[in-house]
Amino acid sequence: MYALNKPRREKKLSAGRPARICAVLLAGLLLAGCQTQLHTGLSQDEAQQMILALQSQGISASRSSVGEGKYAISIERGDMVQAMRILSSHGLPRKKHENIGSIFKGDQIVSTPFEQHARFVYALSEEISASLAKVHGVVSARVHITLPKPEPFRRTSTRSRASVYIYHAQDVDLRGKIPMIKSLVVNSVEKLNYEDVTVAMFEVAGGPAPTLAASTIKVWNSVTTLAGIALLLFVGIALWTGVGRPKKLTGEGGARLMKSNETVSQ
Repeated sequence: MYALNKPRREKKLSAGRPARICAVLLAGLLLAGCQTQLHTGLSQDEAQQMILALQSQGISASRSSVGEGKYAISIERGDMVQAMRILSSHGLPRKKHENIGSIFKGDQIVSTPFEQHARFVYALSEEISASLAKVHGVVSARVHITLPKPEPFRRTSTRSRASVYIYHAQDVDLRGKIPMIKSLVVNSVEKLNYEDVTVAMFEVAGGPAPTLAASTIKVWNSVTTLAGIALLLFVGIALWTGVGRPKKLTGEGGARLMKSNETVSQ
């Protein structure tokens, strides 16, 4: 009896193996299409700008809180390369500019006049750069200021000067805003003349990808994912019907086994 039932028991135990293998493969494929974190530690404004830039190019993005007023951006794993290229073309996330408050922390006991002057000029440049970076179409901005140190006993003073570097998107023309940019810088720096401000415009290499191309890539990723799921389901069904189900013995071997079972039951 034991010898007759043993093969049948082994086949019963092995019947679930194809289903388990198929389930593992299907779970792996589904996990491959899950979302992955793109950036974290962002402010609410930075996260919103990145989401708008990605969604305008057909890439779905979501925002989640990571605590302490910071947020993280997540996208589909297959959109990682495209999303990084889009954010880079938009200059996102933007460079964090230091302000006057972070420069003059007041934690030094003794500070020389030269250090104080250098910190003030640097902080002023960062403040103006941060303001210009918020102008529509500007990807990033840098401002370098030459502000002479005041010397009370000197009859003639050196003139202040400023150089402004504007990096903008390829589809934006900011040449008409140069007078406004120069006026903003002049009014922000003491004793700076309008003619002593130089503004240079630079296009950012690799502008935003067309929306149609981004949508086509997204559709293609969805199609390939669905095709993979369908293939795994087909393989699972084939394994279940072909391997999991015990095979019937035919011919002389089947007749002998049936006769043995009848003898045992009697």
